[in-house]
Amino acid sequence: MAAAQTVQGQSQSQSDKVRQLQSQPPKIDLDWKAAVEFMQANCPNRMNFVINQLQDKRPIQFDHARELILKQYRQIANTKERDMHELAVAQAQIQDQVFGAQLQYRAAKARNDQRGMLEAKQALTRIEDQQVDIQIALRRLRIQKLQKDIDDFNKKRQTFVDNWTKDELKRATNGEFDDGASRSAAIDEPPSPPAKK
Repeated sequence: MAAAQTVQGQSQSQSDKVRQLQSQPPKIDLDWKAAVEFMQANCPNRMNFVINQLQDKRPIQFDHARELILKQYRQIANTKERDMHELAVAQAQIQDQVFGAQLQYRAAKARNDQRGMLEAKQALTRIEDQQVDIQIALRRLRIQKLQKDIDDFNKKRQTFVDNWTKDELKRATNGEFDDGASRSAAIDEPPSPPAKK
């Protein structure tokens, strides 16, 4: 019974710390509460470390950690494409597992616990294998997007040729000679619509 009360007291204390953390947003940032919720759900190792080791004990490191948390949260939240968003969340979760394994290894090493160190190393190896899978998936997704861009560019080839030819002839007529640098800098822009006849 006493053990259950102790666990409940620790849980309550942790909840109080989380509420305290959420109530201290940076002066100019309204994303803080959402960032804390995201991190609790996806990066519990890092969030527990920030709450228990930095929040009240190391204010400078806490402020730095808060900025990193906000940066990571915003990057993920602003990733609109579903596949990329899912991979970004998975990557954050993997990074958190790496952080947890590092903490586990460090604690085992401080206790001179060889078995604990071995278990942490094995966990870290499994996690890093998953990290490689995430990195491969990210690269495949980028390649797919690039291939789609290439295919779209090829489909619009004649439109590009026609519009660019007309633009260059217009410049030549007006005495505005160009070496094509402006076009190569703007190659990602969609082509102008075909001129009406």
